[in-house]
Amino acid sequence: VLHWDGAAWAPTGMFAVRLHFAPDGAPCIVTTAGTALRWRGESWVRVAGNAHDLTVDPQDRLWIVSRRGRRIYRFDETGGGAWLAANGVADRLAVPRDGTVLAVTPDGRAFVGTEVAA
Repeated sequence: VLHWDGAAWAPTGMFAVRLHFAPDGAPCIVTTAGTALRWRGESWVRVAGNAHDLTVDPQDRLWIVSRRGRRIYRFDETGGGAWLAANGVADRLAVPRDGTVLAVTPDGRAFVGTEVAA
């Protein structure tokens, strides 16, 4: 992962396997160690460990696919930082404007869902 310091690209010492951009353009990554990080203006903020993939929906909510079990979770910052389980399993994940969970399952099938368990 490189960071533009205003004059040149500088290495951060991190390596990412997944990259997504929040609605405000801030990057979110999954590192090679499975850590999900969000850029919060001045620094990277750790959101989760054990992530395989991630996305950020239009409401700026982070979604991850876990490394073990490939379960789908949405981070609820307003609910005390709880992870809410969504239906299904995934290898790749996206959440467009309407909030529908779009995923490719580990066996290559498409998954479409809207439910998140509380």
